[in-house]
Amino acid sequence: MAKSDYLLEMRHIQKSFGAVVALSNGCVRAKSGEVNALIGGNGAGKSTLIKILSGYQPCDAGDILLNGEKVEIHSTTEAQDLGIKTIYQELALFEKMNVYENMYVGRELTIDKRPIKWLKVLDLKKMRENAQAEIKRMGFNIPNIFNRVMFMSGGQRQAIACAKALMGGAPSVLIMDEPTAALGVKEGREIIDLMKKYRDEGAAIILISHNMRTVFEVANEITVMRLGETIASLKKEDTNEEEVVGLMTGAIDNITDERNLIGEYDM
Repeated sequence: MAKSDYLLEMRHIQKSFGAVVALSNGCVRAKSGEVNALIGGNGAGKSTLIKILSGYQPCDAGDILLNGEKVEIHSTTEAQDLGIKTIYQELALFEKMNVYENMYVGRELTIDKRPIKWLKVLDLKKMRENAQAEIKRMGFNIPNIFNRVMFMSGGQRQAIACAKALMGGAPSVLIMDEPTAALGVKEGREIIDLMKKYRDEGAAIILISHNMRTVFEVANEITVMRLGETIASLKKEDTNEEEVVGLMTGAIDNITDERNLIGEYDM
């Protein structure tokens, strides 16, 4: 298999925090236009692996490849510049700020006020227009961008987090960490439809989820982690819910037959 078959590959990632080994052998990958569901119990290493990919922390060892080329990611800005965007389970929204203020936290637009070259003021008009356009483009039901987040539903908050993460263009790699957690059926369906939209536009998507119904609906490949190690990577059509849950929990120790694609990470 050629390296270029996969847009994203993380190979043999290791990470320790002092004496605690969070990752001993983390592997995950995804093709353009496909979804890889990354699953595992609490403490399996999923979040650490994703934080490394999104630039929040460095790995101790291992390789990250985009389109077959090794890359190093030292910050969230570098990850975003590479087209890697992340929607976290922890929405990281500011309750007392309104919609457009949350979308622009840390990347506010400014206007130069010359001849005083150092003086800049916020371009509130442009920020409002861009936020409104982004929400409309995604089809989210956010009736008023001046409303504070503290007064919004869980579905609306998740929509704002998605719009914030995806603002500025379509991702090449989209990481979605438990995107439907704590959402109602309607709101959860909107987020799944958003994932499918970017998948169909060619993004390589890593989905972290404990919802097996969602996993088997959208995933092309399912990667299972346990105790800091990737133990199986299976095509969806080659497995079933009982098997992947067994791998997650340790009821099934491992898969050694030809279905397990882990060996391909050594290519």
